[in-house]
Formats: sequence, structure tokens, C-alpha cells
Amino acid sequence: MMDPEESLWHASREGRVVRVKEILKVHPAVDVNWKGDGESTALHQATFFGHSTIIEMLLAHPAIDVNLRDGHQETALGKACEAKQVLCARLLLKDSRVNVSLPNGDQVTPLSLALSSNLISVVQWWIALGLKVGPKPSPPPDSNWKTPNFAQLLLVIFRSDPERVRNEIRQELGLTAGTGVRTSFLSCLRSRTFLFPS
Repeated sequence: MMDPEESLWHASREGRVVRVKEILKVHPAVDVNWKGDGESTALHQATFFGHSTIIEMLLAHPAIDVNLRDGHQETALGKACEAKQVLCARLLLKDSRVNVSLPNGDQVTPLSLALSSNLISVVQWWIALGLKVGPKPSPPPDSNWKTPNFAQLLLVIFRSDPERVRNEIRQELGLTAGTGVRTSFLSCLRSRTFLFPS
């Protein structure tokens, strides 16, 4: 028979809302930060598999540590961005305890993961909440993030710094000279009102 911590971990992974609620009620002192496979917590599991209701329940527990890292040094927010779980990412971004700048083991931040996954709505939400953006995120290893969406995301992130946008555009046009990506990039820049209608 599994102990409450292991049961909570598995129920969070499997999306068993009623079971999670039961465990948290019957065992209020349960270690919600207990780590299972891959050194991940129940919050990591619920986030990666998109169980938003369980995330809300775990975030409501007074002992939850929202910034714990798993075996890959990934936070729950990083997992949400990596797995393209938009709703889960938004729930975590709304929680003031979440450190949005913590990188994973490859030194890739959650914002970089959101960018590489083309999660435009997450990045827009990030900016709307006034969260820290910091320097231009670096792309995750082995990723091909120089896509048309990069132009849109660039305008979102650096909208308050026109000179920085110009410099980034110059760099991007140089990197993509003579390719179809360059044409797509310019097309996205011309349609920037898609993100910010006047």
C-alpha cells in the first residue's frame, strides 16, 4: 500500500481530482513536495500532464514549494512551457511565489521554453502581468526557433524598447538572408497589429 505522499504523486500525474482532494483532506500534513520518479513533485506531474484543477489544489496547500526543481533542474513553470500546457502556465504565472527566472539544467529559462514552443498567448500573459523579462532569452539546445513566430514574440517582449527591437531585427535579417524564413519574418513584422491592434 502506498503512503499518502506517493499516492498524491500518482493521483496528480493521472489527473484523479477526487483522489487528490481526498488525500489533502484526510492527510493535511502530507508532504506535497515529495519527489517521485525523475525527482519530480506532484506539482511537476500535474503541470506536465495538464491537470489544471489539481494544480489549483496543490497551490492552495500552505506547504507547497512552487520553485522546486526536478531531476532535470526544471521547475513546474518550465514543465508547463516545455509541454505547451498554456492554462497550467498561466495558473503558475499568476502565483506570486513562482520565480519566473529560474533556469533548468541547460540554463534555459521558462520564458525561453515558451518562446521555443511558440506559446504566444503565454508570453502575452507574462508581459500583461508585468513579470520580469530580463535579457533576450537564449534558445534551448538543438531547437529551431528562428520561425515567423519569432518576429511576433520579439515585438511582444521588447515593445517598450524600440531600439532593441531594431537591433534584433537587423540581426535576424542578417541570419536569414537569402532564405524563405527572411520573407516570412518580414511579413510577420508588417502584420504586427495582430498582437497590438491600434
